[in-house]
Amino acid sequence: MEWTCDDIVRLAGVPVTVAGRAGATFSRAMPLDGADSQSLAWLNPRKPKAVDWLAASKASIVVCAEDFTPEASQLKTKAFVFTANPKLVFSRVVRALMAPDTKPAGVSAQAIVSAAASIHGTASVGAFTIIERATIGADSHIDGHCQLYDGSVVGQRVRLRSHSVLGVEGFGFTQAPNGEWEQMPHIGRVVLEDDVTLGAHTCVVRGTLGDTVVGQGTKIDNYVTVGHNVRVGRNVLIGSHAVLCGSAIIEDGVWISPQATILNGVKVGAGATIGIGALVVADVPPGAKVVSKPDRVLTGVLARLRGPLA
Repeated sequence: MEWTCDDIVRLAGVPVTVAGRAGATFSRAMPLDGADSQSLAWLNPRKPKAVDWLAASKASIVVCAEDFTPEASQLKTKAFVFTANPKLVFSRVVRALMAPDTKPAGVSAQAIVSAAASIHGTASVGAFTIIERATIGADSHIDGHCQLYDGSVVGQRVRLRSHSVLGVEGFGFTQAPNGEWEQMPHIGRVVLEDDVTLGAHTCVVRGTLGDTVVGQGTKIDNYVTVGHNVRVGRNVLIGSHAVLCGSAIIEDGVWISPQATILNGVKVGAGATIGIGALVVADVPPGAKVVSKPDRVLTGVLARLRGPLA
C-alpha cells in the first residue's frame, strides 16, 4: 500500500509544512542512510552525518526540523515535511500505518488467573502469566510470563512486557536480638496509572504500608527495579538497569538514564535529567542535570591503590 504527504499531515497531530517534489509516495519506513525510492525517513539533527546521509539517500519523503534548509536539487527529488519535532511525527506515522500496537482482547487459556482478579473485557493477558487478586483496566496488555501479586492495580492502556513483576514483597528486613533478619511485612499495593509501559524483567515492589505508585504516561525500560514506597510522577522516562531504592520520589518529566541508582528517600525534582550510571545520594533540584564522572572516580581509586605499591 502506498501513502502520501497528505497521510502524514492527517496523522501528525501537530503543525507540519510540506515542500518539494509533488506527488511523492511511500510504502515503508527506513533509516535515512538505507532508504530507497519508496521510503519514508526522518533526518535526526543530532546525527553528525545526517546531512551527508541525506545527500546520498534515495528516500521519497523526509521528515525534518522546521529550521532545516534542503538544497534546491533535493527539493526536486524528494518531498520534505517540516515540523518542530520530526521524531514525534515520524513515530506517529509509522505506528499508525505500519505498526499498530493492538492485541486481541481476552485471557490466554494458559494464564493462571485468580477468581478474585478483575480484568476489563478489552484487556489482554498472555500465556503463562500469573494474576492474583489484581485489577487490570481497559485496553491494557499483559504479555506472557508476567506475575501480578495481590493488590496490584493496573490502569488503562498499560503495557507490561514479558517477565514483568508487580507487587512482590520488598527487600525490607529488621534484625532481631539474636542476629537473625526478619522480613518487614509489605501490606501496601502497587498502582500503575494510565498509559504506563514496563519493559521486560522489570520489577515494581509493593508498598510497605502505603502504595508504590508509577504515574500516568511513564515509560520504564527493561531490567529496572522500583523499590517499596517509591512514587514516580507523570511522563517519566527510566532507562534499563536503573534502580529506584525505597521511598524515592521522582517528580513529573524526569529522565533517568540506564544504570542510574537513586538512593532511599531521595527526591528528584520535576524535569531533571539523571545521566548514565549516576549514583544519586541527595535531592536533585527541578530541571537539574546529574552526571557521573567515572574517569575521575577511577583515577582516584587507582591513585589510592598505587600509593602503597610505588
